[in-house]
Amino acid sequence: KGSAAMHAGIDLAGPVGTPIYATADGTVSDAAWNSGGYGNLVKLHHGRGIETRYGHLSQILVRPGQRVKRGDMIARMGSTGRSTGSHLHYEVRIDGRAVNPIPFMKSTDYLLAIRSRGTGPSMDQVALGGPTAGKK
Repeated sequence: KGSAAMHAGIDLAGPVGTPIYATADGTVSDAAWNSGGYGNLVKLHHGRGIETRYGHLSQILVRPGQRVKRGDMIARMGSTGRSTGSHLHYEVRIDGRAVNPIPFMKSTDYLLAIRSRGTGPSMDQVALGGPTAGKK
């Protein structure tokens, strides 16, 4: 029998393979299996002590040391590690402490960056899902 575990961040349910996007510019610090319950995990460092974590991924699309921009696809949703179904575990840490991740997902700065590129996810699609297939 599995047991629930307390963790920082939020879980966003969706189908296996759903695209996962970086919520801010940064450098990939880790992109591998994590034995601490996250399963396949991507960690991005954004400077100023800010780190985002994306866990339980079915596929990792980035490598350590790689620079990413807001809106870049970095992974696909899955159910790896301590998980009872397909979802994204999204976590934000500042100076090593977990903080509420919601403001980072619905950031006006993020929207402006996506609009300046001319394509990309809407405000409600920042961390997962992205644009609907076949639509621009």
